[in-house]
Amino acid sequence: MLAGAIGACTDAPVPVQIRVTLDGVPVPGLEVTAFPYDPARLLDSLAASYGAPRPDFDGLERELLAFAIAPPATEDTADWSVRATRDSVADLADSLRAADRRSRGYPEAYQRFRQLYSRLVQRSAARESTRRGERDPLRALALRVGRAADSIRAWEIAAYAGFDSAASIEETRRGLPPAAGVTDPEGWVTLSLRPGAWWLDARVDHPENPFAEYVWELEVVTSGFPFRVPLSTGTARLAWRH
Repeated sequence: MLAGAIGACTDAPVPVQIRVTLDGVPVPGLEVTAFPYDPARLLDSLAASYGAPRPDFDGLERELLAFAIAPPATEDTADWSVRATRDSVADLADSLRAADRRSRGYPEAYQRFRQLYSRLVQRSAARESTRRGERDPLRALALRVGRAADSIRAWEIAAYAGFDSAASIEETRRGLPPAAGVTDPEGWVTLSLRPGAWWLDARVDHPENPFAEYVWELEVVTSGFPFRVPLSTGTARLAWRH
């Protein structure tokens, strides 16, 4: 929990400047919402009162959060071999087109062309087979993720059906609606918040993991003075994006 500067309290809204960065790099165009209640606690309450437990995919989630796209090889031997063979085939084909087919050396040169072309086909097929083998595990993982995400979303639709009504009750109780804004090119957004407890909520896709996102669920307490709140990699929670 972060607290603003302690001072003379007032009911007037105060500007809260929020800056979002990932590893020091500003995050522009990101929506940041301040709720006058804790939305995560509200969701937990709804889940506890729902009849069925949330589908358990903890093992899959750990696998996804640890996922990393393999970096490209510094030197792709298969690609180099295919390119070299293809260039040789092209050069030999050019020389055959310019040669006299009635010459004594033409049959031998044409035989070399056929052998080289056959080698090109074999090497291209081997390279494609290798690439297909690399893609298949990722494709299988994506299918597992899709099925799991569909299951979780179906549960959430049912379990959290009463969220809007419960949130409306909380807003009426405090007499405050949520406040939201979008970060500028430098990652800044300013929200005008009345004194009291607020919960900042924002999420952004992980730049290197297509299955993960950074989530901020941070409580701040405002007083009568403006203050700043940093949302950084260190204050975020890494979660499965589904």
